[in-house]
Amino acid sequence: MASAKAKTISLLLEDGTLKGVMCIEDSSWNSGELYSAPRESINELMSSEACNKFGVYLLLSEEMVYVGQSMDLATRIKQHLAGKDWWERAIVLTTKDDSLNRSDIDYLESVLINKANDNNKLDCDNKKKGNPQKVTKFRKVELEQYLEEAFLLMELIGVSVFCN
Repeated sequence: MASAKAKTISLLLEDGTLKGVMCIEDSSWNSGELYSAPRESINELMSSEACNKFGVYLLLSEEMVYVGQSMDLATRIKQHLAGKDWWERAIVLTTKDDSLNRSDIDYLESVLINKANDNNKLDCDNKKKGNPQKVTKFRKVELEQYLEEAFLLMELIGVSVFCN
């Protein structure tokens, strides 16, 4: 039996409730950050510092996900407010130190799209599989670890589109 490593997960409820913007960090996640917001609180999320960084975002309903990435998350998510009316929640995956680069977010987006597609949860608007992946084998290992922690945190807050 493999031994599990203990970890500490920090959860900040921006408005003191579970219905607003959440920021989640994990002691095993180095500089990673996950933000979650219901559609009604999306403006609060977009005005946060997190949405001025490189990152990946998810637009979610109970059964479906749209995966995207951007160097300016706030601008990109705003574009989806008018164009996509089916989503109920947004998730932003980024880093505290803005250490993700263009290749990193291309890679993360592609992996998330493939995983959602494999689970038959991908929105039909995600027609392509993301941009070509151009990360070194060393960076790929680091990004896979980043995603492993992100999947755990998403499962913790009830995001199940990536669960098998």
